[in-house]
Amino acid sequence: MATMKDVAQLAGVSTATVSRALMNQKKSHRLLESEWKMRF
Repeated sequence: MATMKDVAQLAGVSTATVSRALMNQKKSHRLLESEWKMRF
């Protein structure tokens, strides 16, 4: 299994950048899911 360090090295970015990107993706998913639930 790839680590954040592996992903960062492959992408040419820092591990902090990878972490922020993943956290933003999770938050974005939660917001969209909440919005979907509120429509019903």
